[in-house]
Amino acid sequence: MDTIRLATSDGTAELRRAQTARRAIEGAVKGVHVATVVSPGQGAIAILASGSASGIRRPLGPLDDPRARRCVCAERTFARAVGDFPGAVVAAHAKVREDRIELRGLIAEEAGRWMARDAAEAEFILGDIIARELAESCRDTAGRRPREGVTLKLPASI
Repeated sequence: MDTIRLATSDGTAELRRAQTARRAIEGAVKGVHVATVVSPGQGAIAILASGSASGIRRPLGPLDDPRARRCVCAERTFARAVGDFPGAVVAAHAKVREDRIELRGLIAEEAGRWMARDAAEAEFILGDIIARELAESCRDTAGRRPREGVTLKLPASI
């Protein structure tokens, strides 16, 4: 049996939306198992399909939110473009404002001694391009990070 997983954050509203999506999937696609996976910080409901369940795009079309998808893609592109950065955490947050996308990116040393962050904004359809440029900017800044012993206070949010 094919499996479809819904990944959602642990907020009440998000869990309700995931249950609505689950019912829509079960009504539209026969012969699949639908599982809800709670992923704190997810921010959007992700639908993951395995096996031949990839043929479910058409019935799930009404669940697609192109703006949310574009944000998630930009955030993931940023993380991939940063790549491996030993001893650091990587974070990205995208928002759509009208026809533009705003992306904030951060690379920070796990112990909190340094961080590199930047933000960019562009037309909605250029999200992946600004994500790669933002990653390069943050990597460059992180490459010039302070020497050992210098402590920077990290903000509560990026």
